[in-house]
Amino acid sequence: MADRRPLITDATGVTNQVPDADSLIVGSGIKTTVGNLTITAASDSILLASGLILTDGNIDRITAGALSIGPSTATEIDIGDVGVLTLILGDLQVDGTQTMGGELEIGTDLHFTEEVNHTILVDPSVAAATPGGTLTIQSGDGNGASGGDLIIIPGSGTSGGTLELAHPSGTNLSIDATGIRVTSGVLYSGTSGNINLPNNGSVRFKIEGNSVSSAVTAANLDTLTNGARADSLHDHALVKISGLSGEVLAAGELVSIDGVAGRVFKADANGAGQLPNVIGVADSSVGVLEAVEVVVLGERAIPDAEWDSVPALADVGKYAYLSETAGNWTLTAPSTSGSTVIRVGIVSVGGAGTVKVVFLPREPVVLA
Repeated sequence: MADRRPLITDATGVTNQVPDADSLIVGSGIKTTVGNLTITAASDSILLASGLILTDGNIDRITAGALSIGPSTATEIDIGDVGVLTLILGDLQVDGTQTMGGELEIGTDLHFTEEVNHTILVDPSVAAATPGGTLTIQSGDGNGASGGDLIIIPGSGTSGGTLELAHPSGTNLSIDATGIRVTSGVLYSGTSGNINLPNNGSVRFKIEGNSVSSAVTAANLDTLTNGARADSLHDHALVKISGLSGEVLAAGELVSIDGVAGRVFKADANGAGQLPNVIGVADSSVGVLEAVEVVVLGERAIPDAEWDSVPALADVGKYAYLSETAGNWTLTAPSTSGSTVIRVGIVSVGGAGTVKVVFLPREPVVLA
């Protein structure tokens, strides 16, 4: 067009030129079978009242300027056709709501520029009682190498954003700078797999914000819940009193209290004064003038070293007595004249290394 004035083709096919701008104004449509339709200047425009068809070619703007498709009053703009791949070689800016009925293939980034909330939504089918469509976000498969990572990062700003996985029931999984939280419901309810809770010297899991101790282990939890006695983990409602040792005491020894300083000594069936009067069992080994707890009621494990003769399994249910060896237990009542016979309990578990006694002292009897 050497004249450079715009051509106007109306619906009747009449073509005229107007002097206002470099434009091609078509009333019913323009069609090119092979080749490109090029706009060479920012002020140029193509106004189509009906349609533009390019069988083989490009619409191109050579110099700076926007290429706008569709006026602001358009109710629908269709790009591409069913079954045909539509390529967008540069950036795609979406200012409003866009609906895609098929696949969207993006070569680089999908960028939402407006500082408002955005949603990627799979609309329900128009058919009645049809399940909702699945939205799949998948990283790339490796081509002869490892697959790509899937990274979802909330915004940073003055404080980090929150990554949330929400369910219509109201159960949310939130990840932010403080950790991972479940708003409501359960953390895991699958039929297989494990949830690993760290509990070591570097990391301990917390309950209500408080770190558990090193004693909270899988083995200890099993012991506490599998119906076993769990004697190594806790006392069985033992009743204890506190005192001050008057001599070296070993855990499991029978003890008494003297009448002067109120100190704890080994009980002795042939001892003088208050020594035969058993009050309980030393709960730990201590030195002289050290604090000691004394079991006065309940079942207690008794080390083999504190027995005159270690009870066997067959001895379960028999009475145990204060021995004539200071601090010791015996299944045989003393018989020496002047000694004190006092039943101190009943054997509840027998066998080397496992003996236990229910401590139940009875009134002492002094032999004539």
